[in-house]
Amino acid sequence: MKRRDLLKASAFGVGLSLAAPVSFAREKILRRTPTDYEGPFYPVDPYQVSDGNLLAHMKKPRGDLLSFKGHVKNEFGEALSDTIVDIWHTDPLGRYKHPSDGRRGDRFEDFAYFGKTTTNAEGAYVFQTYVPGHYGFRPEHIHFKVWRGDEAILTSQVYFRDLGGAQGASRYRGLEDRQLVDLKDDGSGRFISEFEIVV
Repeated sequence: MKRRDLLKASAFGVGLSLAAPVSFAREKILRRTPTDYEGPFYPVDPYQVSDGNLLAHMKKPRGDLLSFKGHVKNEFGEALSDTIVDIWHTDPLGRYKHPSDGRRGDRFEDFAYFGKTTTNAEGAYVFQTYVPGHYGFRPEHIHFKVWRGDEAILTSQVYFRDLGGAQGASRYRGLEDRQLVDLKDDGSGRFISEFEIVV
């Protein structure tokens, strides 16, 4: 090949390489929150709480108050706004508000027992509720689902390190530490637990 033809071919190849699209693979920096059992007491009544405040009608405290909050993110660490989180759990006496829960006693009329909220622009969610009581052999825990539209993309549970943790009661025993939260006293008689959800 003549030198002139070689230069043309080289220039043509460079042009192709410059015009070719360049793709960069994003790095997944977070581990997805593991799933856990939905359990038998997923709410059957319509949701009355859409702002995360299960204590909105509380007349007087019947147990330890809890702010349960955190963020919903994807595996790349990006906040997921407009994502629905719903929770359900026992009252401080360890009773669900569900027809299949045979534990005796009237349920608290001023406690919602379950509710949902929508994440803000930063992916943040917050619930005002009680620290749940233990149900039978189960340690204290909060059930939660994360929804994208009408699709539940995660169903799991959170356990409390200060109350004994998961105690082998979660689905993936090797990962239960990823679903533990602390109870932090905010100094006003209310506890705060923070949990980051990755979907």
